[in-house]
Amino acid sequence: MNENTFSTSSGIRPIRRYFSEAEKISTSDDIFSSFISSISNDDFASVIFEDSLDCFGVTNSITGSYECKAFFETAPCGLEMIHVIASSYANIEGMQCHTQLDALLTKRLQTMSQTQKETTVFNERSLTKVTCLNKVADGYDVNREIVEDGEKSHDTYFYTNKCLEGFISEGANLILQRLMIKKGFLTPFEAVGLDSQCVPCLLTYVGQRFKTYESFKVDLCDRNIVIKGEEITVTGIERRLQSSATLPASWQTYYMSDG
Repeated sequence: MNENTFSTSSGIRPIRRYFSEAEKISTSDDIFSSFISSISNDDFASVIFEDSLDCFGVTNSITGSYECKAFFETAPCGLEMIHVIASSYANIEGMQCHTQLDALLTKRLQTMSQTQKETTVFNERSLTKVTCLNKVADGYDVNREIVEDGEKSHDTYFYTNKCLEGFISEGANLILQRLMIKKGFLTPFEAVGLDSQCVPCLLTYVGQRFKTYESFKVDLCDRNIVIKGEEITVTGIERRLQSSATLPASWQTYYMSDG
């Protein structure tokens, strides 16, 4: 296991983090790099979208909602960027969860800035996390504010470019998965993500054509689902955040052929 030391921008309070095989993961996965290089301007234009979805529980009642839109935006430097704005809300058995995301990406899916606000309310208690990530010349600055029942805490982290080489943020993920579906790219690959504690960790993507990958299996075969009485075919992608500092997390998302 390689050791990486991260510190606050002021250098006052060092934060020691551990990231298994960080250098190997960030430099050895040519599959992902080749895919990113193959994406054209037309490909990006094809996944500029606006979604508005409802979430249903087992009783067919609405338990939440999801909205996302992506559009081109010209940065002050003159480069055309991709701006992603997303929000989700859920109310499950009295627990209310609300997430808001605002990200600015290059056309290589490099994150230039991202702000993510997560709010949870349960039994009259509340927890709000606001995480701001910004690209700087030699890496990334991350500022996080946590407000729990009115009490605030704040942390500032710095990650080198080398540590987060191959980094896919939450905002970049929303564009990446649609590109994977549109281009039929379902080969498993590895990248780098940040877990819920802002610790760098291995991030894996598995498409439906590969139901066995290393030490785990997933069932992501094409399947038919019924939405508002219409049967449609969807393709699945699993994203797995293999954190060693907190619990691992995985998400399975299914898309229509147009992304």
